[in-house]
Order: sequence, then C-alpha cells, then structure tokens
Amino acid sequence: DRESFEQIKREPPVGRAKGSKLRNVELFRFCSQAFLELLAAACVMKTYLPGQSVVVEGDEEEDVRMFVLVGGVLSVELGGQQIGTVLHGSTFGERAFLGQA
Repeated sequence: DRESFEQIKREPPVGRAKGSKLRNVELFRFCSQAFLELLAAACVMKTYLPGQSVVVEGDEEEDVRMFVLVGGVLSVELGGQQIGTVLHGSTFGERAFLGQA
C-alpha cells in the first residue's frame, strides 16, 4: 500500500551483508572467503528505491561511508543532469572513507 511504500522511502530496510554478495565486487575479487565474511559482518546493507538519493553532494555525514552496489544501477547527477552511472559490483565513496577526499 502507499503508506508502506512511503515508509520504505523515508527509512530503507537495513540488514547485514553476506560475504557471497561481496565476492562479485571487483575490489574484493581476490580476497579469501574468510575475509569476505568478516568484512560482510561489519557492513550494513541498505535498500534504496528508484529515484531515492543515496548520497547528495555537499551533505555532511557523521560517519563517512564506502558504498558497494550489490544490485541495480545508480545514476550520478550533477546540477540535475546525469553525468554517469554506477553499475552492479562497483564501489564508490572509498576515497572519502579512507580520508583522501
């Protein structure tokens, strides 16, 4: 129903990732399964709906995050214009996460 949909838009479901989801990510391709399971235990998995913003340029976060896209495609926009896409298995935000941004 519409109310449930609006609730999910405001507060996306959150859960834990599984190491097998990270196996298909280029950055982690050569990591052991044991490492992936440890990494997954430290990850928080979020679901976003079509049209929902994941990150907004200029917004300051208390916790700097690195994102791993385990499904779907994201549009990258600047000034309301699409300037790129992020595909399944890609990462973004790692430079900020590592303090290099």
